[in-house]
Amino acid sequence: SDIITMAENTSMDGYQESDHWLGSAWLTAGERGALIFTGTKALGESWYGFANGVVWDYECAEQNNCPDYPEWPYDDRGFWAEEYQAQIIFFSPDQLAAVARGEIATFQPQPYAVLNLNPYLLAPELDFANYKRDLVAAAAFDRESGLLYVIERLADEYRSVIHVWRVN
Repeated sequence: SDIITMAENTSMDGYQESDHWLGSAWLTAGERGALIFTGTKALGESWYGFANGVVWDYECAEQNNCPDYPEWPYDDRGFWAEEYQAQIIFFSPDQLAAVARGEIATFQPQPYAVLNLNPYLLAPELDFANYKRDLVAAAAFDRESGLLYVIERLADEYRSVIHVWRVN
C-alpha cells in the first residue's frame, strides 16, 4: 500500500496554507485539454492566527501566552495572508497521464498557466463581516457548448453570481 507523505518539496510551486482551491473542471477544445482548479490564492506573507494579522503560535497554550481573540469579524482562527487573488490554475493532461503511468511522482505536475480572475469579478475582495473568505468556488464545464461556469461567492451582497467563459 502507498503511504501519503508531505514535505515542502512536494508542494505545488507557490502554495501557501491560506490558499483555497474549491473548484475544478476538465476543459477540452478540439484536441487540446487542461485540468483546471479555481480558487482564492494567498499572496504576500502568510500566517496562522487571525485575519487582522494577529499570529497564533502553536506553543502558546503550553507557554500560557496566547494572544487575545480579536473582536468580530476577525475572530476566526486559521491560515491568513496579506492579499488574495481569485485564480484559475491550469495543469497539463500529459503530466497527469505520466503520473498514472508511474513515470513521474504524484507531486511533480505543476500549473503551466495562471489566470487572474480579479479583473472579471464584481467584488474581488474578502468581506469578513459577511463571511466571505473565498472569492470564487465551484467550476463546471459544458463540453458540448464549450462554456466554463465559475461561481463568484457573495458578489452582490449575500448573492453569488456565475461567470461564464467560452473555451476555444
